[in-house]
Amino acid sequence: MKKKTKTEPTLKSMTALYKKRGFKRPAAHAKQYMIGYTAEKKGSVNSKTVKKWSKKDK
Repeated sequence: MKKKTKTEPTLKSMTALYKKRGFKRPAAHAKQYMIGYTAEKKGSVNSKTVKKWSKKDK
């Protein structure tokens, strides 16, 4: 069985996903999702993850 690799979601990938699912305003929904995702990564327990995401959304 092949092991799947996890990829970090991006604004572009989330917009495409929301378009595929038929959301009314996919770009706005994707932007809000990414704001929350970034905030969660900044508050992570793992210091390496916090350092990586601390420069995003400034």
